[in-house]
Amino acid sequence: MNRLPVRDITGPVMAPRPRNRRPRRVNGRFTLLRMALGAGLLTLFFTLPWWQWRGEPAVWLNLANGRLNLFGASFWPEDLSLLASALIVAAFALFFVTVLAGRVWCGYACPQTLWAAMFVWCERLTGSGRKPHRFAQARRMVKHLLWLGISACTAFTLVALFVPGPRLVARLLAGDLEATTLCWLAAITLATYANAGWLREQLCIYLCPYARFQAVMFDRRTPVVSYQRERGDCVQCTLCVQVCPTGIDIRDGLQIGCIACGACADACDGVMVRMNLAKGLVAYRGAEAPADGKGFTLRPRLLGYGAMLLASAAVLGHGLASRPLVSLAVSKGYPLYRDRGDGHIENLYNLTLMNKTQQPQVYHLTATGPAALGWRGKARWRLAPGERRTEVISLALPYALAANQPVAFEARAIAAPASTGLRVDSRFTGPAR
Repeated sequence: MNRLPVRDITGPVMAPRPRNRRPRRVNGRFTLLRMALGAGLLTLFFTLPWWQWRGEPAVWLNLANGRLNLFGASFWPEDLSLLASALIVAAFALFFVTVLAGRVWCGYACPQTLWAAMFVWCERLTGSGRKPHRFAQARRMVKHLLWLGISACTAFTLVALFVPGPRLVARLLAGDLEATTLCWLAAITLATYANAGWLREQLCIYLCPYARFQAVMFDRRTPVVSYQRERGDCVQCTLCVQVCPTGIDIRDGLQIGCIACGACADACDGVMVRMNLAKGLVAYRGAEAPADGKGFTLRPRLLGYGAMLLASAAVLGHGLASRPLVSLAVSKGYPLYRDRGDGHIENLYNLTLMNKTQQPQVYHLTATGPAALGWRGKARWRLAPGERRTEVISLALPYALAANQPVAFEARAIAAPASTGLRVDSRFTGPAR
């Protein structure tokens, strides 16, 4: 009697792979590129609060005055629409780069990747956690002190974007920091220490939203780190797993934990060279090769994101170029009108003028309306950078013309005639006819 062939698929359940808390050191072109780019970004971050522009911090979120200084330009709460435009540009830039080059943000520029790499470097520097040693406790203590030092520098740099660096240092040395500032310094220090020191790849795998939706932006030609299984010349050295920051096995296919850092490709290429085999067993490649054999081709998704990026950048550029550098608010005073007794009806107006530049300005204010419109009040205002001032002025019309007339106020900087003045419409109120 013939029986159906049976294959036993039961067996011991494979234990989950342990966390790769400290990846093995690797050399290669992608590692060198990642280190150079990371060093540049970290240098930019830690030195940014010390950059000066015309005597003020180049980047300063001045919460007390409600403004943002950004390399010579001041932005105020009424400029929030520009912030929304900038975020849209950044989003489309991320989408475009993701389609073009894959998940390179995660592997080369993400703060989580950069800070985790710094903390791993501290572990290697102190030799902590590798082999039993009589100074193991001391090395572990030095490692944690380095971690806390980097975390404290990170907290200081972030807080210095709100409180200028020299002022923050002076207050720290004098011991007169506000409780709020101290709390922020402590909270950011502890958060950085816990995140880069303990969470590390867990944030990339389980908490990062970008890891969840980035694959939706891929197309068939987006380069991802992949293993060429059909070659069949893997030597089972597992170096690709040992060097991976998130501890995945790239031979199992594309996974949510892959941050496309290229460390596994560098490690595999090194082994292939020593074994006299062709490199590229693990490499950046798309699911489909371009028909013309070139590495870059235009495709609909890339063109779509590129068009949206250019359009949003154009809207942002237009908003920045047309942004008024003066703010003028007009409100009617009380009473709505009054008879001056000389044949004229007078209206009072509260004018609030604000200098939104970083230089002192002298503004000339005018009112336009009927030809007989008279002005009483201050017409030239000198304002310091960021100063806001309110003055009361009066407009007058002959009694025969003072029946509900449109008027407009205009403010223009005298020292900068090329700048665009600001015009605000209002009404002149008189007795009904």
